[in-house]
Amino acid sequence: MARPKKNNKRHDRSGVYSKKGWLYYTIPETRVVNGKAKTTERWISTKLKDTPANRKIVEETRKLKFCQDRSALPDINIIFCEYAIIYLNEKKREVEDTTYATYSANVKRINKFLSDVKVREIDKKKVAKFLDDLFVVDHLQVRTVKDTKAELNRICNKAVEDGILVFNPVPSTKISKSLASEYTKNVPDENKVFSLEEAISFMRYVKDYLKRHPRIKNHVLYELFFIVAFLGLRREEVLGLKWSAINFYRKTIYITHTVTKGTKTNRKNSTKSKGSRREYPLPDILVDIFKRLKAKEDYYRKLYGSEYKENDYVFKQDDGTYFGTGYPTKIFKKILREMSELPQDVIFHGLRSTCVSILLSNCDNPKEVKEFVGHSDIAVTLEIYDRIKSKTSKEKLANIMASLLEYDPAE
Repeated sequence: MARPKKNNKRHDRSGVYSKKGWLYYTIPETRVVNGKAKTTERWISTKLKDTPANRKIVEETRKLKFCQDRSALPDINIIFCEYAIIYLNEKKREVEDTTYATYSANVKRINKFLSDVKVREIDKKKVAKFLDDLFVVDHLQVRTVKDTKAELNRICNKAVEDGILVFNPVPSTKISKSLASEYTKNVPDENKVFSLEEAISFMRYVKDYLKRHPRIKNHVLYELFFIVAFLGLRREEVLGLKWSAINFYRKTIYITHTVTKGTKTNRKNSTKSKGSRREYPLPDILVDIFKRLKAKEDYYRKLYGSEYKENDYVFKQDDGTYFGTGYPTKIFKKILREMSELPQDVIFHGLRSTCVSILLSNCDNPKEVKEFVGHSDIAVTLEIYDRIKSKTSKEKLANIMASLLEYDPAE
């Protein structure tokens, strides 16, 4: 905000100014420039008319702002990698560890190209080259480039607030469509699913696979995969499932605890969203599965004796050791690779999507399915629903054409 001209302002010792009937206030800022502290005044427009009542409001606002802004701002010549550390330290206090891990990975990606660039010298040209390099040099996917651009945008917004950048050039810099098209690869789609027949075939093969691998012969992965496909649980939900969440008397199971991986493994009594906290009924087939798992746990507790790692989790190693968050995904990939007759683009999360797909194929109420699997937004459920209906419709139309047209091959 430009400073009002001296002959057009009214000033009092409270740091509040009036220009043409509008109120402004000033905040002293101490900035380090080339190693030397320099204090200046920052002028802030309140967009309030100059009245006694508004003047009191502005005075209180200035006092609060003054208390918040007393610390020295970063050196105006600070380079990006140093400023990114300040940014990440602030974010560490504000967000979950898993989100912070994502921010940190994005910053590491940006540092590869902008590490030694002065923040105040970041302009549209540098941002455009950086985005292009993410494709040309690192061969990243469009989704990753968009996420990285969003991170750079947040950092530059902070730099504007800190007075290092005059304006943020990131939002107006577009991602190159030609490069995005050139470097885009086929990436796994978490909504790729098994059909009901394929899911049954996969589960049968899992059982056989575990029998053929002595080290994991008595493993609980068969039951883990089955529960995910049956209830449509997320990975962090099935790994966070505890015995205390299962009520055999009432035949219910509660999803309230999750295990996630960020900069560390996080075990917390919360879920991805409010809608993800849910209760399931326990049909007899699941009661039988969980009782078998409990008996298996009791067997290994006796077998390992004092070496057994006591905890309340349902799915874990034979000796009670926690599963790594990536372990079920790793085994899922290994098994699927052996089944060439099944679609190879289904990922572990696809078991959850398979549950949704099977339910929607047999239920005309997407809202009920949404609540069953804990989707935070009905749009996610409807997207899968539309895909199923579209596939069914196309198959129906193709069969109509096949019944109407005859193919008479030439002799």
